[in-house]
Amino acid sequence: MVKFSIFQIRDIAVTKYAFRDWFLAVKDFDFHDYKKVYDGEVSLDGYNSPRIACEDLFCKFNRTDFNKVPDDFHGRSMSVSDIVVFYGKESKSVWYCDGFGFLELDEEVLGGYMPTAD
Repeated sequence: MVKFSIFQIRDIAVTKYAFRDWFLAVKDFDFHDYKKVYDGEVSLDGYNSPRIACEDLFCKFNRTDFNKVPDDFHGRSMSVSDIVVFYGKESKSVWYCDGFGFLELDEEVLGGYMPTAD
């Protein structure tokens, strides 16, 4: 099992890159615009890459029926510009929800913040 966190933009009304593809967001991106909305665990066994796991998380958290998401999910329906961070004892990766799928980003975009596995 690998731990993961989902981050969403705090104030979509004033963050001009909210819901934008990475190539439009990158020039204004600031991780301080984000808040953590969920922590969980997922098995990456059977996935060819964490990107595919991100797609499954997107299906789970991109919902209009919030009765199907975990009770401790404190965000809106998952969408473009959301970030998924996977972190384990041996690896960490950061994924940006782009217009078509997920794009892996360098850890540096998090501005020094990185969850650690217990």
